[in-house]
Amino acid sequence: MVDAAIVLAEHACVAFACAMRDHSAELVYADEDLVTPRGKRTDPFFKPAYSPLLARNTDYMGDCGLVRWSARPSSELIAELKSAGGVAELLTALAARLPAKDVVHTPFVLFSETRASRRNGVAATPDRPGARRHARVSIVIPTKDKVELLQSCIASIAATTAYPAERYEIIVIDNGSTEPATVAYIERLVMDNVASVVRDDRPFNYARLNNEAVKSASGDVLVFLNNDTEVIQADWLDRLVMQATERDVAAVGVKLLYPDTSVQHGGVILGLRGGAAHAFTDLPRHHPGYCGLSNADHEVSAVTAACLAMRRTVFDEIGGFDEDLAVAFNDTLLCIEARRHGYRNVVLESVVVLHHESKSRGADDTSEKAARARRECLALWEKGGEFLREDAFYSPNLSLIEPYSLAYPPRRKKPWHGGAKAPLKVLLLTDLSSAGGGRGLFGSRGAALLAGMGYDVHVGARRPAGKIENGGFCEHVTLRTASDAANYAVLNNIDCIVSEVEAYNRVVRWVGDYPKVILCAHSIAEGASRPIAREFAVRALPLVMAHRIFRAVGAANEAMRGEGSLHREARDEAAGHCVADLAGAIDDVCRRGRS
Repeated sequence: MVDAAIVLAEHACVAFACAMRDHSAELVYADEDLVTPRGKRTDPFFKPAYSPLLARNTDYMGDCGLVRWSARPSSELIAELKSAGGVAELLTALAARLPAKDVVHTPFVLFSETRASRRNGVAATPDRPGARRHARVSIVIPTKDKVELLQSCIASIAATTAYPAERYEIIVIDNGSTEPATVAYIERLVMDNVASVVRDDRPFNYARLNNEAVKSASGDVLVFLNNDTEVIQADWLDRLVMQATERDVAAVGVKLLYPDTSVQHGGVILGLRGGAAHAFTDLPRHHPGYCGLSNADHEVSAVTAACLAMRRTVFDEIGGFDEDLAVAFNDTLLCIEARRHGYRNVVLESVVVLHHESKSRGADDTSEKAARARRECLALWEKGGEFLREDAFYSPNLSLIEPYSLAYPPRRKKPWHGGAKAPLKVLLLTDLSSAGGGRGLFGSRGAALLAGMGYDVHVGARRPAGKIENGGFCEHVTLRTASDAANYAVLNNIDCIVSEVEAYNRVVRWVGDYPKVILCAHSIAEGASRPIAREFAVRALPLVMAHRIFRAVGAANEAMRGEGSLHREARDEAAGHCVADLAGAIDDVCRRGRS
């Protein structure tokens, strides 16, 4: 379906068809931009995966889409189109009737809008009164000393919240407060029946504190709230409960503001800056953000637990917070586990809570804190890496360094290039600095073996060289940095990057789920248990597969240490086995079996 004011890209039909075929979709929508009267393309809208909540209030899917209309007369479609009032409205209505898995977004600009006034981002979410006030709510607040923060938080709940007081409880989880004023205030909370208190004097572990508090909670809905937050909106709890009690919703977050009313949190973007980070940080409160998303309630991959609501049954089903992550990312992993269990996570940009966390709090600047942050980031990648490599609600056309700026290269493969029967394209990043094909295990020798197995092999190295021809034909390119390698791979539709040079390992920071990456540098193979090696390996491919490659590389390295013809034969045999294992890994990560 195409509106009359739409200009289709030349590859639109095949891209739509590939997406419908590859995902068995019933409806496919795409990215779009605007065309000025002078023919200039501008204002691209790189959309998230299907967001039912966003679609409920907007027509963000646009005026062009592919719909499966099997065995139904076209007259029905025409009638529905007239009834809906337009293509965008009909696509939104049709999507609402389908299971979310059958509505697929293809991340390419496949059409241009010629009416500049037609789309100006998404609209702000309208008011939706009528929360489900029958649900009992448990508000969990971890705290330690700093009584003024806890006092302000609880006072704001009591003074502002419109939700019936008899339908919610406050549970304070005290992590070893010693300041007399704090101890006295907490005792008074219990005496006045304002809150119940759970005491845990063990070293700080945010995940454990919340898990312990939940054990004594009586609510159907759990609300995790930081002690340095302040409620400023009467219907905040009504809205959280209304969303959290949706059957397929897990975590519900809110827009958090710094005391100067700039945004601190508007959802979490997975993979951003090497781990996960907040969206829309530092924007003015009412700024629309990227295409209006900062003012519109919508699905996200994760939200922060500084203010997070979730049904008790869902929390128990996914196992609560992971206590291996004591400080950072435990809320992110909770949301990832919810997604893994088939639930949606939502951020309510229409609900605003103040968060007095200082903007100048700074980074983890001690060696101990930095080591802990690195361990927890690694744990996040090990436990949820497939979600971090591709955040469904953050376009692969957008940067993982500066949120909502353009990614270069984009993290997606063009489906209209090649096909299921086309040879897999492999970029081998190696070392060609010495005679005979280089010091790397693979080098031109390994490239030739891969080419002989039917792969389309490109060899990237940091020094110039001509064509390499050795039992197969491989294109050589000079790629001086990991960023250069990522750019080359995307622009040339590479399916899999294989790096055996540590200088290229950071290519995993520049590509998401496309193209696939396998890292097997010698230093990684010889020390795979080291955190840096494991971090890179986990980002590149599943750990079990990484260890298989490590073992093969290690065996080949051992065989290469000797001299003489027997050692050369052993080396060649080990290298052959290693390339065979590498080929198997390439097929596995690219989901391509060998015939």
